[in-house]
Amino acid sequence: MNQAHIQQAKKIMHTHGVSYFLATRFFPRDTREAIYILYAFVRMADELVDNPKEGENPLEKIYEWKKNWQQSIDTGVGTSWIFEATIELHKTYNIPFEYSLDFIDAMIQDVHQSRYDTYESLHRYIYGSAETVGCMLSHIFGFQGDALLYAKKLGEAMQMTNFLRDVHDDYVTRNRVYIPEDDLQRFGITESMIADAQVTKEWRAYMEYEIAHTRNLYEEAKKGIPLLSREARIPVALALVLYREILSEIEKAGYDIFSRRVKTSRITKIRCILKVLWNKKQWGL
Repeated sequence: MNQAHIQQAKKIMHTHGVSYFLATRFFPRDTREAIYILYAFVRMADELVDNPKEGENPLEKIYEWKKNWQQSIDTGVGTSWIFEATIELHKTYNIPFEYSLDFIDAMIQDVHQSRYDTYESLHRYIYGSAETVGCMLSHIFGFQGDALLYAKKLGEAMQMTNFLRDVHDDYVTRNRVYIPEDDLQRFGITESMIADAQVTKEWRAYMEYEIAHTRNLYEEAKKGIPLLSREARIPVALALVLYREILSEIEKAGYDIFSRRVKTSRITKIRCILKVLWNKKQWGL
């Protein structure tokens, strides 16, 4: 693959995805470089929606992105460096184009829709925004059996972790609430509580419930690691553990995700890596 493209993509991952970047260090070079390209593709689309430049219309930009990507697919020639690299990526690893198109459709949905009635309706967005990425990565890694089912579980778990960590920022910055309306009602939470950054007993009860649900998703996802190519198992296990640790940090903060953005320290990351490496048998490694 074009080394200039790889270096551009690597810079994007290093800037925006520290935990992911750390986990990729354990992959062989070719796999690592392929991941850089995929990450850059999805991140650049996400940035058009989440962090538009001043004066830009995010809906227009993401529709333009989809149009150019579809043209790149149809002609086999990328209309930009990232599309050129991603076309080559799909061809090299036999990745179905439907996943990338479903991902872009989820980005479009993120502009149109900011509230969800139920977890089932939210899950449709999670599929496009996260589970498709897990499926594309699995094609890069190589897999067997039902690995894609577990890749989707891991994507769902990571996306739910993002939602829990970023509740306040999503609301204040983008007017989005990824907590389903029926959960808000069931736990007695109102949007004004989120706006006012209130860590109430109702909020703690919801967070305890959702963190337990998300941890269960990570446990399910673990079952798919032995179904990946051997060289992918340790890095995927590391990515799972590093991201899952964010849930523990939320708990340590007393479920206060309002005062600051919860994140894992460098020492915690190192501890997580050592824990996986010392317990390879547990992970089917």
